[in-house]
Amino acid sequence: MQGLDISLRIAPESALVSQIKRRLADACFGQAKYDRAQKYADEGLSVAEKIGERVEIAACWRVYAQLENHRGHQSTARGWFAKAIDIFSMIGSQYELAATRYLAAVSGVYQNGERQALLNLARAYFESEEVAPYLAKIDLALKKLPTPSVRTADQAPTIIAENAAMRKLIDLARHVAQSDMTILLTGPTGTGKDLLSEYIHYHSGRTGKYVPVNTAAIPDGMIESELFGHRKGAFTGAEHRKLGLVDEAAGGTLYLNEIADSSPEFQAKLLDVLERRRVRSLGSTIEHKVDFRLIAASNQDLAELVRQNKFRADLYHRLNQVNLALPPLDDRKEDIPALVKHFLFLCGITPDEPAGNGDISSLTRFIASLASHSWVGNVRALKAKVERLAFTCKGDLVRMAEVAESTPDSTECDAERDRLIKLLETTGWNRREVARRMGIAEGTVRYKIAKYGLNPMVQS
Repeated sequence: MQGLDISLRIAPESALVSQIKRRLADACFGQAKYDRAQKYADEGLSVAEKIGERVEIAACWRVYAQLENHRGHQSTARGWFAKAIDIFSMIGSQYELAATRYLAAVSGVYQNGERQALLNLARAYFESEEVAPYLAKIDLALKKLPTPSVRTADQAPTIIAENAAMRKLIDLARHVAQSDMTILLTGPTGTGKDLLSEYIHYHSGRTGKYVPVNTAAIPDGMIESELFGHRKGAFTGAEHRKLGLVDEAAGGTLYLNEIADSSPEFQAKLLDVLERRRVRSLGSTIEHKVDFRLIAASNQDLAELVRQNKFRADLYHRLNQVNLALPPLDDRKEDIPALVKHFLFLCGITPDEPAGNGDISSLTRFIASLASHSWVGNVRALKAKVERLAFTCKGDLVRMAEVAESTPDSTECDAERDRLIKLLETTGWNRREVARRMGIAEGTVRYKIAKYGLNPMVQS
């Protein structure tokens, strides 16, 4: 208390005063002195709000959450926890974020799926920082939770990972899958964001559909119709009732790819749906509730786009409840042997079997050659390379190994081809739109299509 008295005399409205009062609130709560905890939290918040000290604002909200939970007001407590988590996430206060996630998880105000997610997110941080006391508490809390259920009727999406960091990422994805938290997948093009979104849906326990959407391909004039659907006669040409993408994903997962390229109008509509969880079809006067899980993906730095005022900050923080960043293939080269074997199998080549095309020696040479390359286009580029060699060499692994060894590392060409294919697919082979996004002339796009021998029928 002496430190508080000195701080009050020197700087009564300072971050230190706010922090001391909030820590006193934490201490009083731990001693079951709830009235005093409320008093100190109110005083700490008052100072923090005056000086704009966001860390302490969120920390005081965390005290409010615990107090409301003690009073039996679980819905209110959950709201305070959510606000605190949003602020800590927004300002990058990782320790406080992890601590708040732990406290929220053990508070009892969340369902098992969300508790599982919050605990594993907190654990990921404390493990990286080697904070042993929190790790022990989290592991104990995790043991008390029931084992997540996994659907057995469908085959799980195959994600190949020998790399330790990638395996941790997949494990975290599986643990957060059964929560309702919005997930943002980030990473360079070709790292497997689409596949990981399917993996999360598979492990979510949701029985509804998995609905993938390329947000950049939705014209501004069709946003409401595409997202929310329309009734017959809602506008000229609306001859039939159409179910919107959000309703189509009811009970399931809505996956929004290329979210960074979405228009301002799309972002505004999406934010409204995420905040209210209600939609109204075009031509209808009635809103209805909808339950869906949202996963968004981007190969761009959304935080930087927010700083440049090119992406809504409020939407970014809604999307970024859980961020899973996929590493480039060059950072996980130990995965290349298993990936190559998998892609060969998909091409009908089974070199590990006696009756396979080629032999083990050729396989080793082939893998070593591909592993020596730099893969700007990541896993997608590696897959395309294996498929092209399998096609041109007619499945002869000996010949494939020879060609791979004699071909220089054409990383830039592979990356350009990979990007071109991706843009052509996402725009429905709209060459003018592809040219705009690549910053080149439409004639150059046509030249590159011919150069790489691309064809819409073959690619699809």
